[in-house]
Amino acid sequence: MKKALKQIGYFVLGFILLIFLIVWTQDEETIEKIFMMTDVTEKIWNYYDYEQYSEDLLPVAFFGHMKVTFEGDTSGLGINPHFYRFHMGERYDEHYRPACEYINLDNYELLEENERFRTLSENATEEQVGTLEFIIDITKLGPGNMPIWYEVTLLAGTELDPLVYHSKYMNMGNRRKLKLSLEHGIDRELKIFAKKFFKVHQNREQLRELYKSVYMK
Repeated sequence: MKKALKQIGYFVLGFILLIFLIVWTQDEETIEKIFMMTDVTEKIWNYYDYEQYSEDLLPVAFFGHMKVTFEGDTSGLGINPHFYRFHMGERYDEHYRPACEYINLDNYELLEENERFRTLSENATEEQVGTLEFIIDITKLGPGNMPIWYEVTLLAGTELDPLVYHSKYMNMGNRRKLKLSLEHGIDRELKIFAKKFFKVHQNREQLRELYKSVYMK
């Protein structure tokens, strides 16, 4: 009885800490390190971190859809969705390959020319094809060089369920550095999701690359 009460106490404490840390910081690795303090908090963290997505993400064999869309007030900011889609692809190559390929299923010419890609796409089920989408929301807080509030939201999942995973990076910046800020947000959220994805797939080699061999669970 005493042991059970102790475990319940750890669970409640861990849950309170989780809510506090999510609100207080957006530093994913700092939160993860704190939650490694005890066996109970580690189990809580593991479920929050990746186990809740395991059933949906484990069947994913490759990602087949990737896009960037914009919402909010972007007038006069020189936003080019095509550039950020290109940047997203570059960061995907860095964080996911070679462990998990991206096969653009919307590029019919590519599928026609590449027999292996065509075979994979023809045989894959809806739950085996991953999807990634960034939604960027920008709000100017005033005229001229007033600060800009931006939100970079990542939606990840499968063709069967595109909304398996949801994350958001929010910050305030200025007009001059907006391009770099958005690039950082895209890179950050893709890398965080990559860690969760490869924990689901138990790919420790790719995780070692993502953590740069500095910190591993």
